[in-house]
Amino acid sequence: MTIKSIELLLSQAATTLADNTTGAISASDVRDMVIDFIDSIAPAYGAIHCTSVSVSVTATPQVIAPFTSNIEVTSSYFTTNLSAGQVTRLVGSAGLPSALDFIVVNGSVAAGNNSSITVALFKNGSPTLYAVTVTGRGSANPVAFNLAGLALTDGAGAAVYELRVSGETTTADITNLALIAQAQPVRSYP
Repeated sequence: MTIKSIELLLSQAATTLADNTTGAISASDVRDMVIDFIDSIAPAYGAIHCTSVSVSVTATPQVIAPFTSNIEVTSSYFTTNLSAGQVTRLVGSAGLPSALDFIVVNGSVAAGNNSSITVALFKNGSPTLYAVTVTGRGSANPVAFNLAGLALTDGAGAAVYELRVSGETTTADITNLALIAQAQPVRSYP
């Protein structure tokens, strides 16, 4: 059926499921409403995993890539590019409504002792509000990190998410890294 916003679902319910005093509601009306509702709220993910990657850290944010494998990709909502370390949320041109994406990142980083390393979430090549800074404890002592945030995707086009690392000049060995985007059905999208 059709993926719709919460507002459109409410309008559809009001229009097709009015009080049935005249017997005007058909089984098809109810079936279509239920299927549209389920299609609209079903979980959708774009999630990638990186077993291990070394990144040359500088003050300029560097993309963390390549990733090793897909964890989950709901193809009607997301695509992934493992070699570029990207999860793309499809909107607009794919016929999907805008939405709120919930982003979760987990991983570990091993870097020079007392070096400051920042892992940041970027959307469409620009930094978001979400970043975490860790202090290196040497190459044999990885430090776990995680971050979570919300990102609104608008109907103007796809949202491309990636992670970038910056900080003091060093080499960072990043392991067990997961970048997970989940589409959230919300009232805010058109």
